[in-house]
Amino acid sequence: MQSQGSMKTILVIDSDQGRAKACTRVLRHAGYLLHVARSAREALDSAGAHPPDLVLATGRPALYEALRSFPGLRSTPILALLPRGEGSEGVPSIASRGHADGTILIPANPVELLTKVRYVLRDECRRPPPRMALRRGTRIDAGDVQAMGALVNLSGSGAFVETDIAGALEGPVRLRFSLPGTNQVFSPVGRVVRTIDGAGRPSGVAVEFIDIDERSRHDLEQFLFLRG
Repeated sequence: MQSQGSMKTILVIDSDQGRAKACTRVLRHAGYLLHVARSAREALDSAGAHPPDLVLATGRPALYEALRSFPGLRSTPILALLPRGEGSEGVPSIASRGHADGTILIPANPVELLTKVRYVLRDECRRPPPRMALRRGTRIDAGDVQAMGALVNLSGSGAFVETDIAGALEGPVRLRFSLPGTNQVFSPVGRVVRTIDGAGRPSGVAVEFIDIDERSRHDLEQFLFLRG
């Protein structure tokens, strides 16, 4: 059994005691040292007394801004806890705005929760996102240009798409695709950052995602974490 000195410390911030207990029960059983706060003030007091290795938080953007501005938490990974069942309207793009390093939908099943927490605490969140090689049909919509292509490389931040119209793609590009074993349709908007137009290699474009809703981002990350 680990001594307390060698245990990773996690700070959970949630005003809902029931949700917090469900989350901490799983993590404590897995061997983590837990501290719980119900507000930003309690969280900062706790972080000052017991600097965490990871923060799990649910709240509005102001909470994450307060956490990021606290000297002891500036380099601490933060995962945003987003309640399931809420519509995507009004849900702040917390991760995409740089307030958090990722998201977890709650209540989360234990495997999903531990997978994400262990991934982050190995410091892999600061490495390039996991990438998966696959071959999946995708619809390409770039204004007046619509076509089908093949998604051949996918990460949490972008994709490479083989297409015969690579040279014609400019400006924002919307991709529409599903992933193996799922019926969910993803439709991120991206920008073309590199074009390969033949010359002995399949034509295609590297697309960096610039607009993807939080729940789709979460589901895409989770797919890559578990299968990548």
